[in-house]
Amino acid sequence: MRRDTALAGGMQWIDIQNPSPGELDALGAELGLHATSLGDCMQPDHLSKFERYGEVTFILVRSFDPEALTGTTLRTLTHKVAIFIHPRGLLTVHRGTQACVEAALRRQEGGQGPSDPLGLATEIVAGSLASFEAPLSRAEASLDRREGELFERRGGLPSLRSIHGTKRRIRTLKRSLWRTLAAIQGMKPLFEGDLPRWQDLKEHAERLHAIAEELLEEASGLIHLELSVNAQRTNEVMRVLTIFSAFFLPLTFIAGVYGMNFQHMPELKWPWGYAFSLGLMGAVVLSILAWFRRRGWMK
Repeated sequence: MRRDTALAGGMQWIDIQNPSPGELDALGAELGLHATSLGDCMQPDHLSKFERYGEVTFILVRSFDPEALTGTTLRTLTHKVAIFIHPRGLLTVHRGTQACVEAALRRQEGGQGPSDPLGLATEIVAGSLASFEAPLSRAEASLDRREGELFERRGGLPSLRSIHGTKRRIRTLKRSLWRTLAAIQGMKPLFEGDLPRWQDLKEHAERLHAIAEELLEEASGLIHLELSVNAQRTNEVMRVLTIFSAFFLPLTFIAGVYGMNFQHMPELKWPWGYAFSLGLMGAVVLSILAWFRRRGWMK
């Protein structure tokens, strides 16, 4: 699908969605675009980049897919938008519907958006950055919730899987944001007369990249904390089992001795033998209990 929008100064914005290789090659020949840049448009996993050759500026950015709730890879979480600034205007190429492009088109049709190619490209790049705000906020809320539930839950394996999935998504977002930040830093020469706008765009990318980096560290720390808590729970169980074993092993020994049933065992025909064995077991239990308490092992 192709949409043409007139810009100021006789320029034109061409937005093309899901182009075939033939359509893209024909358009590239018409506008004087390099074949390698057109090839980058067709690669689904290509990261953000910035290039200038002759009078053409090529910007490739990735925006977050709001419908990607469970994916962890670059292809499932994000979609790319290719932007060409050429002498005759602006060209944008993308696979599916992109919110950052649609928003710029609506503003342009309403007469509210910028009318120059660089301004439109900047708006699209800013929109692609803004798409990362919501998933980073959701990831932060998810990590905070799991951290709060950490000490109230028994058995950490399901939570570990969930936290690891969140960590992988954050890592993918951070990778995409890092390359977007590098592309924006390369765009500085385009804003010689309007550096504050470039600075604002760069600071936005830096802030989102810093948030992703902090969340990635938090997810890693939460995984280590989860493993430590699970190990502590295991240690508590083993401690209880060890205490029970310390009480019952001597009793099992006494019962084993008196259960051997040899013919000439001295206590077998003693009238008080049963009471004596029970008393001996009770004395052993009380002695062990007193010793454990004196050593502080019953706390």
